[in-house]
Amino acid sequence: MSRNEFDQTYNNYLKLHRIREGWCRKRPSKSLDVCGFEVILDCEKIHDIPSLFIEWGSLINGTAGYYGACLDSLDDCLSGSFGARPPFTVTVVKKELGFASTCADAEHNWHLCWERRAVDRGLLTEQELRDLGYPISANSPQFEMSPSYLERFLELLQKRGVQVKYA
Repeated sequence: MSRNEFDQTYNNYLKLHRIREGWCRKRPSKSLDVCGFEVILDCEKIHDIPSLFIEWGSLINGTAGYYGACLDSLDDCLSGSFGARPPFTVTVVKKELGFASTCADAEHNWHLCWERRAVDRGLLTEQELRDLGYPISANSPQFEMSPSYLERFLELLQKRGVQVKYA
């Protein structure tokens, strides 16, 4: 990952964090979930994990909308009370142009961003990070042959009742 790619991913994580915090503060206490609609996920706009969730949140809940920030929170959102619930349809376009990172790469990049943020905010020193075993290598045996993060994202949607089509 180049320095520019790292900075872009780091800034996307910060943007996603602000979106999540703002949306959760203003979220209505009563569920206004809709279902039965269709959205188009343009993979050309997706370059990393945060840009995937920023784009996804905007598709579901409008500009600066939130609908998950990782696979676990996406699963929570699909349960309802976050603006939409299955069944609905997502049409994936330009899949080959978008984010094709393996889960291992995505996990490794997330840890790099987390490390930088922890040190920048004074939450941990670099020595404390080393003591915790960071950085984690994406070449660790447990990460080999992982499907792409986008594939896992789409598999989760399907598992929870969202129809996924490809254009």
